Amino acid sequence: MTRTIKIVLLMFSLVLTLSFMSNTYSRYVVDATGNAYLATSGLQFGGLDSEVSINADSLELRADNGSIQLDSTKNDKINIEVNKLKARANGDITLTNKGNLNISSIVSTSRGDITLGSETGSVVAVNTESLNPYHINGGNVIIKALNGFVGSSNNVLKIARHGIFNNNAKDA
Repeated sequence: MTRTIKIVLLMFSLVLTLSFMSNTYSRYVVDATGNAYLATSGLQFGGLDSEVSINADSLELRADNGSIQLDSTKNDKINIEVNKLKARANGDITLTNKGNLNISSIVSTSRGDITLGSETGSVVAVNTESLNPYHINGGNVIIKALNGFVGSSNNVLKIARHGIFNNNAKDA
């Protein structure tokens, strides 16, 4: 079964809750000048067969019952262009994008693996929530920015991990 959601908002924030199961092919196209919130009650948000294109000022992803799998290195139909990215899942989180990843808060509540990356840009820190001073909180953490950098001296990427940390960047 194919489910397609296409939303274009020019002046307002977007709040959208998705309740799709993990074995469903899904296509998400979101264009908003404000904030976007996408959540699923299924076992996985994204995956190898999904198409995800999101352009917004800020984006929050939630998968309270499973994982988030948005990896542009394995699926060229994934593109996330946002100034501020938050993600929370009960399982593993993989967020790899073609351009920069501007991280506010990435949390795996089950201490799952967190993999973040940029194919052509950097993985950088932006403002965190006042209740959680860390940008990344999970188990094993892998960050890749092969053509950019991870964090900066002005905006240090704060990581609370409960496993192995691996950083691979052009300008580490």
